[in-house]
Amino acid sequence: MNFASAFLFRHGNIRTLWQILLLLITLPLQLLVYIIPKSPRTWIFANSFGPKDNCYYLFQYVQRHHPQLRAIWIETWKGNKRRNHYYRYSLAGLWLQYRARVCFAATGFGDFARFTLGKTSVIQVGHGIAIKKMLLDSPEALPFNKQPAFLKSFLLSLLKRNLNRYSFVPASSLVVQQQLMSAYGLPEEKVPITGYPRHDIISQNSNIRQRKLKSILYAPTWRRDIQMAFTIVESICNSDFIEKVAESGFQISLSIHPLNNKLLQMLDTDVLASINQIINDDINYELSKTDVLITDYSSIAMDFALLERKIILYTPDLENYLSSRGIYKELRSLYFNHGITQLEDVHKQLNLPTDAWVKEISETCFAYKDSNSQKRLVALALKNFSTH
Repeated sequence: MNFASAFLFRHGNIRTLWQILLLLITLPLQLLVYIIPKSPRTWIFANSFGPKDNCYYLFQYVQRHHPQLRAIWIETWKGNKRRNHYYRYSLAGLWLQYRARVCFAATGFGDFARFTLGKTSVIQVGHGIAIKKMLLDSPEALPFNKQPAFLKSFLLSLLKRNLNRYSFVPASSLVVQQQLMSAYGLPEEKVPITGYPRHDIISQNSNIRQRKLKSILYAPTWRRDIQMAFTIVESICNSDFIEKVAESGFQISLSIHPLNNKLLQMLDTDVLASINQIINDDINYELSKTDVLITDYSSIAMDFALLERKIILYTPDLENYLSSRGIYKELRSLYFNHGITQLEDVHKQLNLPTDAWVKEISETCFAYKDSNSQKRLVALALKNFSTH
């Protein structure tokens, strides 16, 4: 993700104003969707964070299994010369976006040149299993929450209109379906239970564990307050803790959320040199190599539960986080009963067996464990959008 994109993601008010401005500026270009005919065979895929995760797996799946379709990856920035990859504002990229009948989005309409999507069926596959309240469920997540009432009402109606534009927002289980229906304000028929492509990747590679040392992956969630994020991450990423876990036969890997990458400049360089930093790698491939996951409110905890391995919820700011962002009610008891607020308790947990709650989460959040989520999702799109 480039600097401009990261800046807009971090600053919700500016992002909202920018989207409104783009909407007005590109109005003439939006009218082209009524002139340029759609091609049922052209499907586009994108992720503002780069070619990874659900959308990219689907892109590769369609290329392999559906040669009758033209699968196109839309790049956020220039430079990728791979086959069927197009920069979103190039002439060829714009033409293909106008022509596409179906698009798969990771972060939202902004993954594409949004003015090309007026008559496109948009499937949102980016988020996955939510722990934190989001969108319509989270006042803190709404960038315009502190605006004057009239402006807030206008922006909220605009958000609801945009969310209603999604043709489908897939879920992985009944519980997840209910959360997404609430967060997106969508009816049940728009939130089908198909599973997520990333879960195919995680489960398909679950036996790849050829290592001498046991592996810990520390993957904290994004925090708006960078100083708070630093304080919490540094409590794990320090020489004393790393030495302790090394004595117990573990090696630590660190995955920082892309929007908190500034932390890598703040942490001690000697400490960073002693751990494995996962920066540009696809985190879903790393999960199969991980024995213990340490995280907090990141949805990676739910993804990792598919493997039914040890998860440690390190949540020293639990009360503050609950009061500001909020956690879905189905998971609040999980954090109150099993969240760890003291660092010394994290080390004690490392060699203990997988907790029963991990298996309970696995059963609750995954209606399917058959590695066929990509197949189900593509079949759904073909059934609904391939012939009209």
